Amino acid sequence: MKASLTADSVIDYLVASYRERLEDDGDLLADEFQENINNLAKVKFDHGSDVIVLNGDIEAVNEILPSVLSNQIENQLGD
Repeated sequence: MKASLTADSVIDYLVASYRERLEDDGDLLADEFQENINNLAKVKFDHGSDVIVLNGDIEAVNEILPSVLSNQIENQLGD
């Protein structure tokens, strides 16, 4: 028996599965994000407030993030 699946449909499935894992495990989310930002900052998940907390070179991190995330940091840097 043989079957074929489109690459796009498998990607969609894997992304959805990975998203569920990240939503269920804040520590995994923090670890993955820290790695994705090249360890420019330490990242922790605050379980009480359900936010990611960064500590380190925030301006360098801000430069590599897409605007949806960068805007959140910009608002805090202005304070």
